[in-house]
Amino acid sequence: MATRAALRALSGADGSSRRFCGTALLRTVDPSQYEGGEWNGDGNCVRTAPYRRGQKRVEGFERDFRALQAEELASAAKAATDSGSKVRMLLMDTTEAI
Repeated sequence: MATRAALRALSGADGSSRRFCGTALLRTVDPSQYEGGEWNGDGNCVRTAPYRRGQKRVEGFERDFRALQAEELASAAKAATDSGSKVRMLLMDTTEAI
């Protein structure tokens, strides 16, 4: 998974000698806004405003991928702390915001 590889590289957990010392921000996956089908099929996006919190239930791939992103970030942040890295890792959870 590309997210895992990138986070491991930033945290120094991949064994690299070069260390990133800034802030890394991981934005979670956004749920599909298409209704009535897929984006490349019968679906359409007629929304003029974002969903309100709790209006759309996040399920399936989007729910699982968001959970995986959060797990990987937590794991990389712990590895960074354990190795003495100065990198700061933040999660911007946009999955529920849409």
